[in-house]
Amino acid sequence: MDFSFKQPNKSRDVTLIFLIVLGVLLFRRFDAFTNPQLWAEDYPIFFFQYSQMGLKSLITPYAGYMHFVPRLIAILFGALRVNYLYIPLCYNYSAFLITFFIALNTWRTSSSLNIKHRIFYATSFLFLPVASDIFMNITNIIWITGLYQVNFLFTRNDNNTGKWWYLNLVVIFIISLTGPFSALLSPLVLVIMLLERKELTLKKILPLSLILIGGVIQVISIKFLDPNFYRGQPGPPEQYHLLRLITNNMSEMLFLKYDFMRWLSPSIAMVVSLLSFMVFSYVFIRGYIKTDNKRKYILLVYAIIVLAAFIKAYWPNESKVLALDNARYYFIPFACIGWLIILSFDKTIKPAYIGVYLIFFIAHHRSIRMSFTDKHWKTQILEYYDGKRQEIDVNPDGWHFALPDKK
Repeated sequence: MDFSFKQPNKSRDVTLIFLIVLGVLLFRRFDAFTNPQLWAEDYPIFFFQYSQMGLKSLITPYAGYMHFVPRLIAILFGALRVNYLYIPLCYNYSAFLITFFIALNTWRTSSSLNIKHRIFYATSFLFLPVASDIFMNITNIIWITGLYQVNFLFTRNDNNTGKWWYLNLVVIFIISLTGPFSALLSPLVLVIMLLERKELTLKKILPLSLILIGGVIQVISIKFLDPNFYRGQPGPPEQYHLLRLITNNMSEMLFLKYDFMRWLSPSIAMVVSLLSFMVFSYVFIRGYIKTDNKRKYILLVYAIIVLAAFIKAYWPNESKVLALDNARYYFIPFACIGWLIILSFDKTIKPAYIGVYLIFFIAHHRSIRMSFTDKHWKTQILEYYDGKRQEIDVNPDGWHFALPDKK
């Protein structure tokens, strides 16, 4: 499969991006299209808090920070008084459209990078070797929207004018108040403003300032408004847990943890994983050094910042939280690394190389193809409307909530 074209064709490329997004998400989360269900905080936090607080829910922190995008989705369908039967469908397809929008925006802005494989670059985040619970629900959509800001800082189409410029400002500010990412980006934004101070104009400063404002608001929320949210992992830590973070992830990605353990001892698997990581790091660093882009440090530094924040939050049990089980903590760092790899080898990437990676990606189907347990949403809601139940079970297992009393 060739993701590049010699002569760009906008309508063709947009159609292909849509089909890639649709195809990959059907592969990853087929049940989200055929049997939509809620996930985790979709209803008990976002929909329910809107029904209780109205628009005030928009500025109510959860897990320590603001969630403007999922809350705006909940507000939209709550204000429209959508029947409970169709809330999962509305949420899932909203997440799909936002995912497509992020891919489309990445493709549009990548024109400034002068790369051959623009479509592959724009859709690469869909092919990351991470679990699929991050896709097709509004609870985890914050991690996907988080790509918008770092992509803006990296590509910065400063020539945007008219409606695109104003729309970009609105989207940047909304996403700045969606998840902790503007807070994590703020130190990098200050570095960018310092390094590029001679080139900055009011038009260039404004979107950077919006990210900083969002970052300050999120820091205040994390430190003062909702400071006690627990993000740890129970149980004793593994020995050499920081090293195990690397080897545990590499073991899963190289199929060592399950497929080859009948032939390999745990110690040999650990050594193979560590050596593989070192080889990958060497190739990546060489490619990074050769990449001719003055803003490439943005992607690398931000990947390190997000990974460091995850490690700090789960220390000393971070080695138990792995990419093929907990996608959200690895998604943005892996996406940034993926972009850098494509940039590094853009001129030498051939269709055969992409094909090999797709085989590697599909081989992980046990980890990246996810079907939620069928909670029989429609049956539960019909029973609620018949007055037979009030408590509703949702995924993941153990999550449930009570719908309001019928009047």
